[in-house]
Amino acid sequence: MRDWIRNLSDSLVDHLVPRAEAAAAVECWIEEKCGSTMVPTCHQTGFRAIYTTQICSDGTQVYLGRRCANC
Repeated sequence: MRDWIRNLSDSLVDHLVPRAEAAAAVECWIEEKCGSTMVPTCHQTGFRAIYTTQICSDGTQVYLGRRCANC
């Protein structure tokens, strides 16, 4: 019985460790895209703005902000 539990425990660790290592290897980068906006303060740029987003290799995206721009 002890050998069976030890083997089960070892296989569980073998299964979980690669997932933890993969989660630690997530890379993120910043993307900027030009787009239209209806924000009144951007009237001087023809209602155009650059939208900044952080994108990660695990699929998560975080909106960081917008700034008026001639783009």
